[in-house]
Amino acid sequence: MHTLKGTKISIFLGMLPSLLIYIGIAIVPVFMSLYYSFFNWDGLTDKIYIGFDNFTHILSDDIFWLGVKTI
Repeated sequence: MHTLKGTKISIFLGMLPSLLIYIGIAIVPVFMSLYYSFFNWDGLTDKIYIGFDNFTHILSDDIFWLGVKTI
């Protein structure tokens, strides 16, 4: 039974580097883009909080809905 516990830890430690890379490449950018979507920011100047204005703007855009229809 003791070796089974050691095997599970070894498997976890073996998977840890790839899990950290996945989190850094896939998960973190998703949450960062969600965070930045609530701001008006060009990347150089200070961020201005605008709330859901970006979402209301895109949902009221006819070109956006035309693109959604073509998918």
